[in-house]
Amino acid sequence: AGAVSGLAMNWGSRRGWYHCAFLPLICLETEHGGMALLGALDLLCLCVVGAGVCAAQLALPREDSASRDRPLALRGLLFNLGFGDYVEACFPFLNRDWPLDAATLVASALAGMICARKGARSMAYIPLPLAIALGDEPSALSQAAVVTF
Repeated sequence: AGAVSGLAMNWGSRRGWYHCAFLPLICLETEHGGMALLGALDLLCLCVVGAGVCAAQLALPREDSASRDRPLALRGLLFNLGFGDYVEACFPFLNRDWPLDAATLVASALAGMICARKGARSMAYIPLPLAIALGDEPSALSQAAVVTF
């Protein structure tokens, strides 16, 4: 169930499910001020995955588009890790590179599995280190972040 949840968070968010389904569920899960499993999946399967995709573009730039890709990749990396938002920065890179896209789905499934098995809860929209520190299971969140990055 955890792997399916992580996969659904990544795949569904790219198909318009985030604002109509996931975000309202995250709000319900956190309405009393606590952390949320869906919040952890938001953080890991969208923000950290997006940051990893952007970091890959910086580490291994394409010769034909490196100068155009660098500003977007750098901004996406910094915003996803520093603010827990701006997942969309990685979409152009995923659209042109299906193996990378497939890897993000696998990583999201693994993160979902790790979070579900350990009961890890957190949230997005805050810096990654803070999201891990405030989470219910910092060790599991750290492990899942390494897998998804």
